[in-house]
Amino acid sequence: MSVWLPSDVAPSAFDGAVCGCLCADPECAARAAIEDTARVLDLMLDPDDDRLIEFVAERRAELGAPDLAFSPCLADEDDPTVVRATAIADWCEAFGNAFALAGVELDEAADEALTDLAMIAEIDTADPDDSTDEDVYENLMAIEEHLRMAVILIFDARAAAADDAG
Repeated sequence: MSVWLPSDVAPSAFDGAVCGCLCADPECAARAAIEDTARVLDLMLDPDDDRLIEFVAERRAELGAPDLAFSPCLADEDDPTVVRATAIADWCEAFGNAFALAGVELDEAADEALTDLAMIAEIDTADPDDSTDEDVYENLMAIEEHLRMAVILIFDARAAAADDAG
């Protein structure tokens, strides 16, 4: 995936908002996803910017990939724990805010996944005092994997609902 993102927003929040828009409406036009992302993050974005349109298209393809290739744009594994935890929380918050714009209903499993993402958005991003680095690393990896699978589940549920409606 080519990674070009606007410089005035955290990459994790931008990616979370784009993915939230795409999960709410898997068939939405790239311009609509860009406009909704701008609204959620209070940004000035050009919905005709080819780089943004390409980014949205790449994210949509990854979300719907049969090999479950989707991976959220988060901080690097080598970044400090606080940076990684903050990126995860920012991603989930932006995803939830973007998804909420659509006001769509989910099946029980997807609704539970969305609730999980809302809970992850509230994680304590302070540097832990009583955990070993290895424990924290493993916990963050588990949260990232849960986030990834929850988003795929939500996207698949909404895509199936769109197929049933169309």
